[in-house]
Amino acid sequence: SLNGKNVNQHQNNTSTVSTLNPIYCTSQSILLVETSKYVTCTMVVYILSIQADLENVDSIRFQPNADLCLSVRNPLDPNEYREKIVIDRRELETDPLAVDHLSPRHLQNHAHPKHAEAPCHFALKWDGATARSTIRVLEQSSSATDQEGSGSFKKSKKKQQPSPTIASTITARDSGRPVRLLALDCQGIEPYAFHLLGSELVITNKSAGTVFDTNLTWSEAGDWTTYDEFSGTTSVTNLQGVLT
Repeated sequence: SLNGKNVNQHQNNTSTVSTLNPIYCTSQSILLVETSKYVTCTMVVYILSIQADLENVDSIRFQPNADLCLSVRNPLDPNEYREKIVIDRRELETDPLAVDHLSPRHLQNHAHPKHAEAPCHFALKWDGATARSTIRVLEQSSSATDQEGSGSFKKSKKKQQPSPTIASTITARDSGRPVRLLALDCQGIEPYAFHLLGSELVITNKSAGTVFDTNLTWSEAGDWTTYDEFSGTTSVTNLQGVLT
């Protein structure tokens, strides 16, 4: 029931877990094949912001389709969580029972579940749940309200809240402040921590324009540094990801 890599399940005996506040929500309608009616499902969009202190850095950005490591929990039971799940952004899983993928003959001759799952990059099923919880990493050029290819999803007529601005890069002037880099469309799952893998970020040197993008070694404190005689020291320190 898990779609991902390096997944560990843990039970936490404490209840002192902070609650994340989503930036905005989108409501979309799911077509019920059995009744030809619509029901409403709420998707919560979380924003991943990156904050760091920069020295001699021109820009930082995510590698296109790089793996993403997060810790997630059940929004209905914060004592149920998974640490350091790895999301493969190159693989968008599509529900084979989504309405757009069914032929008319198949619709007539087969029974279908009460809803078809939206495309996702990661999915799991919490203990006792009847449906999977999903995460989809939204592209920088799109928002949760204009993503297409969602199978059985139809756009709701409800007025949508404006989506937050997502930047493509962190620049030198962003040193020390959080910058929104990724949006996560989540259903039944709450991301609460970001973990560096070492290969997801591209760092460009300010002096010489040198690009560092292969297996960067980060300390536990979120520090990375390099030195050469031509451009001097290039460093990123106190890097942290913030999910809101």
